[in-house]
Amino acid sequence: PVGHITSKYKCKRCSSPKTINHPGGYNSKYKKDPEYKVSLYKVRLYNDTESFYKVGLSINIKTRFKHFPYNVEIISVEDGIIGDLYPKEQYICKQLKTKRHTPAIHFKGYTECFKTLNYD
Repeated sequence: PVGHITSKYKCKRCSSPKTINHPGGYNSKYKKDPEYKVSLYKVRLYNDTESFYKVGLSINIKTRFKHFPYNVEIISVEDGIIGDLYPKEQYICKQLKTKRHTPAIHFKGYTECFKTLNYD
């Protein structure tokens, strides 16, 4: 689970640089193939009991949210290369870190969810 890497009590094996930079991860792609095409998205996720926002990278937005446990409202999508968009995603998530939201239903990427997208 993602908590092995991101929680306060990280698993030493799962949170090692070797695991975090696994060959399929965006951090690894950023380092090895900065021209890799991705999209940076901002979405609102909601259901009858909660509403929050997610920021992330994807190679295919339609596929990313095809079978999702929440309704999805796309706020913005920026297409580009990972060399430009990965640092931007990391910056946005860092600016919003005090506004984190933990969804009731966990999904891949649930740690990049926020109560708001405003960080100015």
